[in-house]
Amino acid sequence: MALQASGQISLDDLHVEAGGTTGTECSLNDADIRNIISKGDGSQNGLSEYYGQSSAVSGFWAGYAVRLPDGNLTWNNVNIGTPAANRYVISYHAFRTATGGGALTIEGAIDSTNNEAEDLVINAGSGKITLQGAIGSGSNGSVTDLTIGSVGAGAIDVFQIGASNSAGASGSTAIGNSSTTTLTLDGTIYNTTGSQTYTAATGGNNIVVASSGTPLGAVAITTSNADVKFLVSDVTLNNETSTTITTGGGAVEFGTALAAVDIETDGNNDDTLIIASGAGDVTFTGAIGVTHELGGLDVNATTAGSGDITFSGNIGVSGNSAQPGVVGTTAIGTATTENVHFAGSLYSFDGGTTTITATTDSGGSDDENIEVGATATFLAAGEAITFAGGKIDLANGANLTITSNNGAIDVSGVAGNSDETVTINAGTSTVALGAVGDSGHTEIHNVSVAGD
Repeated sequence: MALQASGQISLDDLHVEAGGTTGTECSLNDADIRNIISKGDGSQNGLSEYYGQSSAVSGFWAGYAVRLPDGNLTWNNVNIGTPAANRYVISYHAFRTATGGGALTIEGAIDSTNNEAEDLVINAGSGKITLQGAIGSGSNGSVTDLTIGSVGAGAIDVFQIGASNSAGASGSTAIGNSSTTTLTLDGTIYNTTGSQTYTAATGGNNIVVASSGTPLGAVAITTSNADVKFLVSDVTLNNETSTTITTGGGAVEFGTALAAVDIETDGNNDDTLIIASGAGDVTFTGAIGVTHELGGLDVNATTAGSGDITFSGNIGVSGNSAQPGVVGTTAIGTATTENVHFAGSLYSFDGGTTTITATTDSGGSDDENIEVGATATFLAAGEAITFAGGKIDLANGANLTITSNNGAIDVSGVAGNSDETVTINAGTSTVALGAVGDSGHTEIHNVSVAGD
């Protein structure tokens, strides 16, 4: 609702128009008030400049300040660009909708102009944000920092950032917040120079990698030596093919120690996850494939990364609802991977070979670099399972069971801490086992091996 066009106007009127509560503290330099007339921080402005203005939309479109009425806002097949270096803001708030926020849809591309240092911020409060065009994909069109849906609970759909051979944002990219109902990546390219952080509300698989096209296309999430993080919400892979995260040395994190993030799929057994982080560490804080299994998993195996790989939770589930977490080939680490850490209790695989590899020398001639931090079972459903390169290193009291159900088992070696047990059962298939324990007999007090 626009401010009055004439007559008496107060700072409180501006505050309410910007979405504030009447009678509460504010100033002309508050960002939400300045954004009504697109003023920068510390810029001189007076009350008379706000006559007839509205907070419905604030930003720049082809060089003109755009302010539209209440309700849903759609730019149809219009490409948006900024005329000069500044902070480009689309902040949409509709006062007369049932949810208190109108939907914001931009069907065209959004580009900066000639590589100007332009940040892009898009917010719609409780309204849904739908970006159907590419961001920063044009010639010299990359934005700097990219922020989408940093406030409010509105859902977010993002089609594309950058192009296959160029980054769409040179700075940090942050999409969603801990209240975002659903964050959907419904395209195939998310290419930035800086970090990417995706956040949505807890309580469900509210971050969805969905892709587009018929058939659905492979999704590529790419940075240049910068982190990729998925926070708060669990993640669903739903593109019926591969999702590849490439960071060139940046870390890849699914969740944090305070808020674990699970990874699931749509249940068709054809969604694979490929991670290529180089020297960057990879951390899975939650479980993988507990409800719907992945169709394949490759973590720094094909690309020979050196960063640590950590699984804090389980892969698959046991008990009455037992199922593997991966149905397809699993390859974790390579001969250059410094350490692979397992802190869960079950790692269950089916449908393809499973290979877990770490370096034989992570410093000081340490060749015990597949770390098992708690009692754990590694389970295959008739396929080969291999632990290669570095030995398995059992933490104090961490008993180890490897069962393949008639698949070949190959273990480079096992070290322990005190009186751990090792149980290996290949059924009718073969077992190849390296050194177990130490020459002083202070490690591994019980070993059971069964195979053909």
